[in-house]
Order: sequence, then structure tokens, then C-alpha cells
Amino acid sequence: MFHYYRKTAAPAGTLHKGASWLALLGLSFGLGGCLLSGLLLQHEYSYDRYHEHADALYRVNALVATTAGTPEHQATTTPTLARQLRESLPGIANVTRVVHPPATLEHLLRHGDRTFLERGGVLADATYFTMFTYQFLAGNPRTCLREPSSVVLTEPLARKLFGETLGLNSTITVSDGLGTYDFHVTGIVAEPDQPTHLEARFFMSINSPGWGALLDSVQRAASAPVIYSYLRLDEDMPRETLEASLPDFLQQAATTDPTLTTLQALYLQPIRDIHLSADFAQSAPQVRYVYLLFFFLAGTAAIAVTSAVYLVRHQQRQLDPQSATSRQVAGELMQILGLALVLGYGLVELALPLFHPHPAPLLALTSAGWPLYPLVAGMLALSGGLLTGHMPWLLFPTFHDLALVQRPETVSPVVRA
Repeated sequence: MFHYYRKTAAPAGTLHKGASWLALLGLSFGLGGCLLSGLLLQHEYSYDRYHEHADALYRVNALVATTAGTPEHQATTTPTLARQLRESLPGIANVTRVVHPPATLEHLLRHGDRTFLERGGVLADATYFTMFTYQFLAGNPRTCLREPSSVVLTEPLARKLFGETLGLNSTITVSDGLGTYDFHVTGIVAEPDQPTHLEARFFMSINSPGWGALLDSVQRAASAPVIYSYLRLDEDMPRETLEASLPDFLQQAATTDPTLTTLQALYLQPIRDIHLSADFAQSAPQVRYVYLLFFFLAGTAAIAVTSAVYLVRHQQRQLDPQSATSRQVAGELMQILGLALVLGYGLVELALPLFHPHPAPLLALTSAGWPLYPLVAGMLALSGGLLTGHMPWLLFPTFHDLALVQRPETVSPVVRA
């Protein structure tokens, strides 16, 4: 009996050239498009969700007065704001600051005879790695940025500079628009394998010479907002409660700190929402891209359904009326579905680099999985044939074997009875 049901899952060669193959390609495109859209949507909604305290992490955004007289939302604040918030308001477990050095797209890094320009250099407080989750390959996350002129490298950058040794406790030279300075390597971290808006290749202590010293001097004079400030709230502190106290805090703090006079209001933004909903000059929102993905998902799903319906009807018309059964219909359709899935996976593999040049493991379909795809498709076709051979109503509730799949003009009076 098993041999009989196995044969029902095999193709009968009923697919003809032309429209049927176009329908198969349409089904493959539809399934691949749905899979690609799902992967990209999952990627967009996964930003900064891997941090240990992601639910309690917020960025402090500001409403800033402009010369035109209209307030503007900004993701940056003044240098002293984070420290003052923690000192003045209860319920804040920790704070940290991050600075992208102004007008410095690239830093010149040097170690021995290795010299190259590198993007992604930021200045950060010593508390940065205690708030945000990174995998440390070397160094202590609590102390690595405590001393001036200390720097933490990501693993790919460390290998570019030092090779396999990674260079912990070594010295590198960093040049920016203000000068050239020596930095002591105090930590090596793996690049995050999940997406984050905190993209950086190396982290310099905010107390370092150069921009760090300049920012320290800015703390003693009025300035425009230039620093990203982050808070981690206590577990029992609701966001709404803290935000309700921000207007009074800002009014009182501005009387003693002139750098806060440019801020009209403060509010908190969860870091998990920054990637999709940030709508500032510094970071454009991605939510419009998500809307396009949903539209693409709906379109490819419609193509897949239309193609599948055509293939079902085509199979019904082409079956031999003398031997056709619902098991044969189901087996062939399950095999077609398996083939369409394999082709769809191939389309996704080809399309992913176009949407995301450097996909994270979450987004990538690796070539190592290719041997598994035909196996899964074959098992799907075989199991579909076996299942519908015993219980065809699971897949086709209205199927009654030969009577519904024959051409009406060829149905014998015996069958019609």
C-alpha cells in the first residue's frame, strides 16, 4: 500500500508548455516575493531588540527653537543634559552619551605600517557598554572606556590593524579634523549580529583629546545640541511618569545652565522605535519603506494565489478520465508546490543583496542550506501525496475523486449516477 501511495505523489507529466509554465513561474515568484517581504519586514522590526534592557532603554529627544521661530524635533541634546537628568530625577538607573564627531566622516587609523581611513568612529561615555549589549572578545565592558584616550575596536577592524592577535593593550594613532592622537586599545567586541541604529566600528572615550576635550569645554558655554543622550529606567519607573516631570526639570535646570535655554521641551523615545519612526534631520524614518514592503507582500501573495488556482484548474482539465483520482491531483499539485518553493528560494537568494548589501544572519538565506531545499520540497510532495491519498478532503474539501476532475463531456453515465 505504501508503494501505491508513493506513486500518487509522482508527476504524471500533465503540465503543458506555455501558460502552465508561466503559472508555475508566477507561483514561484509569488512564494519567493512573500518570503523576501517577510524576511525584510522581520529585519526592519528587529532593530535594537537584542539588548538585555531593551524595554527600559530610551533616547532623549528635544524640541529646539530655531532662528526661523518654528520649533524643530532633534535627536541630539546638550552635553550636560544626561548627567543632570540622572542627578535630578528619580527612576533613572543609568545614562550614557554618544557623539559622532562633527564634520568627521572618516578617521585615519595607523598601527605600524598599516594605515587606512575608517568610518564609524564615535565618542562614548564609560557607561556605554553597561547599557547596550555587546559580545566582548577581550576587555572589561565596565572599565574599557573609563580612562582618557582609550578605544574599543570591533573584531573586523581589530583584525585589519593587528591580524589574529586582535591587539588588546596595544596603541594605535587616530587622526581627525582636529589633530592626531594616540589611543590605547582596551577592548575588542564582536559586531552585533542583529540590526541596530547604533552603527559604529570603534568607540573612543568621550574624555579623550580632540573632540572629547572640545565637548568638555562646550559644557561650560552655551552651545547647540550635538550629543545623543540615552537613559535606562528602573524597572518600576513608567516612561509616562518620568516624561511628566521633564517640563519642570527643564525649567529649573535652564536657570543655572545656559546650554539648556535652546531646548523648548524634552521627551523619551524607545530605542526599539528609533529605526522606524525617527523623523529628524539626523535620521530619516524607515516606516515608509515598511509600507512599501506590505504592499509588495500583498501583490506577490495575490500572484501566488492566482497562479495556484490556475494550476489546480489546469490539472483538473488535463487528467486522464480513466485513471484520475484526487490522490493523483493532490500528489502532482504538492510536487508543483515543492518545485515552486525551490525556485522561490533561488529568487530570494538572488534578490537579497539588492535590498541589503550586507545582510545580517537574521536576513540571509545562506548557500549552505541549498542541499536542504530539494529535500524539504521532496518530503512535502511525498507527504502531501500520502496524506491526501488517505484523506483527500483535507486538501480538497469538495473533491469526490473522478467525478469532479473529469472533463464533463467524458464523464460516463455510471460515474454521473
